[in-house]
Amino acid sequence: MRQVARKPEETDARKKFSRFKKENAKPVRELRKAEETEKLREMKRLCKWLIECYMKPDDLKGEFSGPLEGKLSRIDYTAKDVEEFSIMMKELEGPNEIGEALAAFIESLIYVCDDDNFVIHTSHLSYDIAVGMAGMEGKTVTVIGDLDVAGESMHSGKLIVTGNVRVVSNGMLGGEIHIEGECKEIMEILGGKVYHKGKLIVDK
Repeated sequence: MRQVARKPEETDARKKFSRFKKENAKPVRELRKAEETEKLREMKRLCKWLIECYMKPDDLKGEFSGPLEGKLSRIDYTAKDVEEFSIMMKELEGPNEIGEALAAFIESLIYVCDDDNFVIHTSHLSYDIAVGMAGMEGKTVTVIGDLDVAGESMHSGKLIVTGNVRVVSNGMLGGEIHIEGECKEIMEILGGKVYHKGKLIVDK
C-alpha cells in the first residue's frame, strides 16, 4: 500500500465533508449480506472509531482523516473489499453524525486504496450519504443507489450515480459526474462536466 501524504488543500476540502443532512426515511432495497472477513472486521472497527470521533463537538469534526488514512494504509484491501464494506454499512446506521462518519469513511477507503474502479451501494441505507471525490485523481466510483451530495470539492476522476442526487457539487473544480436518476439542485461548479441521463448539462 502507498503511504498517504495528503496535500494541505485536500485535507481542508475533506474537513468540509460534513454537509450530510438527514431527510425523511426513503424506501430501501434489501441486499445480500456481506460475508465478514478479517479485513472487513478491521474496517468495521475503524469505522466505529470514526463514528465515535464524529459524535464529539462540532468544532472537532473533520480532524481525523489523517490518522484514519494511516490506519487504513496498513490494511491490504481492494476495491472489492470496499464494495463489501458498503453493503455492511447498513449495520452501522444511526443519527446524523453517523451518516457523516460513514460518508467520510467510504471516501477515505477509496482514497487510500491503490485500485482505480470502485462500486459502492447506498440503495439499502435508510438515508442518503455524500461522496465528495476530493483527491480522487484517476479514480472512477459507481454508486448503486442515491446520494445526498455528489462531487463536493471534486478535482478529477469520475463519479457515476445510478439513482438520484439531492445536491450536485459545492466548489467542484474538475472531473465528471454522471447522474442516471433525478437531480434536485446544482450548486456552484467552478470546473468539470456534469451529465444528466446521458446529456451534458454542465461543461466548465
